[in-house]
Amino acid sequence: MLGLTSRTPVILTMHWRYAPSGASISPHTDARRKIGSHIFYFNTPEDWEEAWGGQTLVLDDGDKWSRHSAPDYSDLREAGASQVLGNRSFLFAQTDHSWHAVKAVQCPPGHFRKVFIVVANRLTPQVIWRRMRGKDADGYRLSGGVQEKPSFNER
Repeated sequence: MLGLTSRTPVILTMHWRYAPSGASISPHTDARRKIGSHIFYFNTPEDWEEAWGGQTLVLDDGDKWSRHSAPDYSDLREAGASQVLGNRSFLFAQTDHSWHAVKAVQCPPGHFRKVFIVVANRLTPQVIWRRMRGKDADGYRLSGGVQEKPSFNER
């Protein structure tokens, strides 16, 4: 689905994200080393309402923005959104124009958007160098096999 062959070297990284009310991810494209991401949603109708948000939004830039720019939501058109309930997942490939975001979550206190993300990374010299220094593909230190990653809004 991501255009890989059985011989394509890939480094997988995986992490949990718990997002409280107000948490968001601004519009961006992923790093070029990322081939694609698979997001698994772990909220149920018992602990989450669709109206609270948390959907990954697919955004269309009309091929106007470079990957290192920082467009606002108003500069992009919403082309689609993931579903967060019912054991859904969302797989997308990284391109120069694979813009995506998460608008501010609007849930009551004590509720969290819960996702598990698997990222397929190209085996680049940067990824190899980070691994040799005890870091994952994103540059976060590995500790006893567990990644020490910042919380949702600390990136």
